[in-house]
Amino acid sequence: MRELVYTFGIVTGILHRNDIDYSVASAMKLTVLAAENFEPITPTATDQALALAKNSSLIVDTGFLVGTFNQEKINLLRQVAAEGRSVFSLREAGQIAALYGTEAPAITALSCASALQEALAVGNGHWGGA
Repeated sequence: MRELVYTFGIVTGILHRNDIDYSVASAMKLTVLAAENFEPITPTATDQALALAKNSSLIVDTGFLVGTFNQEKINLLRQVAAEGRSVFSLREAGQIAALYGTEAPAITALSCASALQEALAVGNGHWGGA
C-alpha cells in the first residue's frame, strides 16, 4: 500500500467519519472525502467525489459492504464506469453484476489487492479513460 501511495497518490472515496478506514486514511495523510456518522452521503460529497474521480487514472471498488447509507458510492462508481473511466473491483464477478447492472462489463474484477498491484505493473500507469 505504501508503494501505491508514493507512486500514484491516492484519494479515498467517501468515508464515514466513524469508519476505521477514515482513521487509517487520515493517518496516512491521504486526501479523504468524509461523510458524517450514520448519515446518508450528501449530494455535495458525491459531487466532490465525482470531480476527483474524473481526474483519476483509475478507480478501485474495494469491496466495501453496501447498505442504505452508502448506496450512493455504488451509484458514483456506476457513473464513472459509464463515462469510460478504468474501474477495478475487489468483488466477485456475480456481485459486480448484481451491483453494477448494465455497467458491470466495464468493471475489471480482481481476486485480491495484490492483483491490483499486478494490474498496475502491466498497465504501466496508463489506462483507458485517463
